[in-house]
Formats: sequence, structure tokens, C-alpha cells
Amino acid sequence: MNARRPWKLYTVGAAAVLAVAAGVVLRVTQGAELGSVRGHGGVVRAVAFSPDGAVVVSAGDDKTVSTWDAATYRSRHRLDGHTGTVNGVAVSPDSRLIASASADRTVRLWDAATGGEIATLATLTHAANAVAFSPDGGVLATGGADGKLRLWDVASRRQVRLLHGHAKPVRVVAFSPDGTTLATGGEDGVVVLWDAKTGKSLARLTTTGRVHALAYAPDGRTVATVASGRGVQVWDASSHQERPRLADAGAAMSVAFSPDGRRMATGHEDGSFKVWDAADGKLLSTTAARSGSLTGLAFTPDGRRVATAGGTGTIKFWPVADR
Repeated sequence: MNARRPWKLYTVGAAAVLAVAAGVVLRVTQGAELGSVRGHGGVVRAVAFSPDGAVVVSAGDDKTVSTWDAATYRSRHRLDGHTGTVNGVAVSPDSRLIASASADRTVRLWDAATGGEIATLATLTHAANAVAFSPDGGVLATGGADGKLRLWDVASRRQVRLLHGHAKPVRVVAFSPDGTTLATGGEDGVVVLWDAKTGKSLARLTTTGRVHALAYAPDGRTVATVASGRGVQVWDASSHQERPRLADAGAAMSVAFSPDGRRMATGHEDGSFKVWDAADGKLLSTTAARSGSLTGLAFTPDGRRVATAGGTGTIKFWPVADR
């Protein structure tokens, strides 16, 4: 919701409220929660589903990574070893490995089946903030507080490339679906697109604030970014031009596309998440997740559910309507 409008909330049964301001009526759903887990003793910084849909992975300020059964929401493993906030997690394309990036200046690999630590890739000079596997699983990309992007060979666990593109810490990193490009977002308000093979900088997309999140659409043609003060921006991945801004997006913290590319979800500072039509930017629904600022957001591989996570340490699961 737009914070500048004096919104008033009216209960309409158990399933929804109406938010009303200046003649505008917005339906805000609630009570549709499918399940939840009290996952962490502090803010949950990241949440992800394994590509096979069996496991949910979360990480947060309590220095732990946790895995959950995606069907029953029961705890599977708690991955202990980090000594600082875990800022990012990723699951390999074959669902066998979990990678974590931490403020303790380490990037670690874990066995997804057992929860056991496999390796610490390196002890860095600065905090590790973000991590992503390439679509073929052969490369791991990490972004750090030193403003640099590092690429690692997963098999040998060696760093194979070091890229400089940000004046301030890198907060987020993502591969394009075909693995040919990488996107990084930083506290300098810049999103850099890289050639994943050569390491060449292809484009610099300028926002006006710290970049909190970014995501590629499944077809690779669109990049969505979330930055302080600018809400949600959508970019053409080829021309690097900004597309029309989402109306009333508000202050967002996280973003994800559904696997079929038809929907885009955004998590917000006010604890709500919104689902948009990815083609025309139409707002389809707003859900009050009531989990604090939503710093983590992910679709299940089948696109039928969304997991949200934030300041209360809770991960919640919600249905996604097919409309």
C-alpha cells in the first residue's frame, strides 16, 4: 500500500479486510496460510526451495541454516557451523548441495540429505552476503561486503574468477536461467549484468538506493530489482531499458517469479506480500503475512505455493491462486 495515503482497514469476514483510501478499495487477503515454522531466533535473511520441491532451506541472524520438509513443514536438519549471521542460501540444481554465505566471512557447502558440512570454500577478508549456483551446478557465485563478485568451481572448490563492479557491498547475486549472464546488486544502488563466461561487464542499471533483491524471469528476458526508495523496477534484460513501474508497489524487500513466469511476487516492509501479473504489471492480490519486514520470498517449483520469511523468525507458506 502507498504509505502516503491514510488507509483504513475494515474486516470483511474471516478471510479478508478492505483497505480504503481516497476512494480506492484494495482487497487484502488473510487467513489463507497453509502452514508455518518458527525457524530462527531472529530475522530470517533468506529462504529457498530445492529444485525437486522436497526441501525448504532458510537462514538468518541466529547463525544457522535450517532445512524443512516442504510437504509437512517439519524440521529436517539444523546446519550449525557459522559464527555470524547467514545472509544468503542457495540449493544446487540437482538438490544435493546447499551453499551458505555468512557475515563470518565464510562460504560453506552442505549435504542437503544429511545436513553435514562438506567444505568451507574460503575464509574471506569481508562478510559474504549472497550466493547462487549456475543452472548447470558447476559454478557458485558469491557476493561480498568488499563489493566483489567471486566465481567458484564447485567440483574443485577453487575460486576461478574475481570481478570488481561495485563501490559498496554486493547484497544479491543471480544467474540468468540459461547461465550466460549474472546479475549483482549492491549497496551502491547499481545492478551490474555480467557475461558469466568471460567476466565482462555488460551493463550497469542504476537505481537510487541500496539493492535488496533481484530476480530473473524464467525466460531470461526480464530482470526485476528491489531497491530502497524506488519500490520494484522491471528491466528488459537485452536492451537494459526500464519497463513501466509497478503501480503502488510500495517499499519492497524481496522479489521472485513463479516458475511459469506468469506471476511475480514481492515481499514488503509492512509485512505483506503482493502477487502481480508479470505480463502487464496488474496487482492480483495482497496478503498480510504478519511476519515483520519480508526479507525472504520463494515460489515452490510447481508454482502453487509461496514461502515468506522475515523479522519474526517465522517462515510461512501460502497458496497462489491460478487466475
